[in-house]
Amino acid sequence: MSLHVTTTINGVLYLIGQLRGRLNFEHSPPKKESWAGGLQPLVHGKLKDGESVTDAVKRELSEETGLPVTALDSSFQDLRTIGDTEHFCLHLHESRLSEIRLHPSSGGLILLTETDLSQVANLKMLAKDEYVDVLAMFPDDLQMATVLLGR
Repeated sequence: MSLHVTTTINGVLYLIGQLRGRLNFEHSPPKKESWAGGLQPLVHGKLKDGESVTDAVKRELSEETGLPVTALDSSFQDLRTIGDTEHFCLHLHESRLSEIRLHPSSGGLILLTETDLSQVANLKMLAKDEYVDVLAMFPDDLQMATVLLGR
């Protein structure tokens, strides 16, 4: 499940992405992150047993960004399934950007325009165990991001 978050600043629509950190702290002990430095949607994750997709999106939003569930307003929508992943969209008011609190292991936030996306490489084509030093996303995430920013 991926939650693609957009925002508008000074009339320009941006995708808010997250760079993958070097370590994955979901494991104990932490392990080296695959495709470290790669670009991903702001929120991503998996459903827990018995959890609805909407509940998973709310949980992951809170866990990964620190944003309250109230950030999911009427603009939250199920967009489509690409491959095995369900993609959702949320348009976040620019005043809420300062509320985002990423895990310290994250590589940080990045704001991308439609022009930026045209230069993003296919993450699957890069070495999984080396640090990614170019903008690169998984193809399904890039496809969804392009749809969102191309509206």
